[in-house]
Amino acid sequence: MMTFEDIGRHCNVVQTVNFDDLIADALYLYTQKKPLVISHESLSGFVKITRTRPLIMKLHGDARLDPKNTEKETQGLAENVRKVLKNLLHETGLIFIGYGGHDESIAEILTELHQTHYHGGFTGLAATFLMAR
Repeated sequence: MMTFEDIGRHCNVVQTVNFDDLIADALYLYTQKKPLVISHESLSGFVKITRTRPLIMKLHGDARLDPKNTEKETQGLAENVRKVLKNLLHETGLIFIGYGGHDESIAEILTELHQTHYHGGFTGLAATFLMAR
């Protein structure tokens, strides 16, 4: 969706728990736009909903920069990341792709936000995932 010229600017944020650069590489390959990659919690202040440039927020860090991958490390998100994530979810839609919902830190935020708080609604796994919690 991000690669379509007509709608790409309306869905230009990716929030991922993956450590790799596959999304950033694909965006650059198909759109010729280099996304802003938030690869560490200390960079979360650079997240702006109004950006036209694609944005990738790596919620558990990057493989090369302090990744959070143990069960203990993924039980919670830093408060600044939680705040940014909640703000994004209040203002944008949500589409789940390839996410199993087994991450307590993400599940906690999703269950805190009632479905009516999602401005753009949610699609895919989200409805089933939230109803099961």
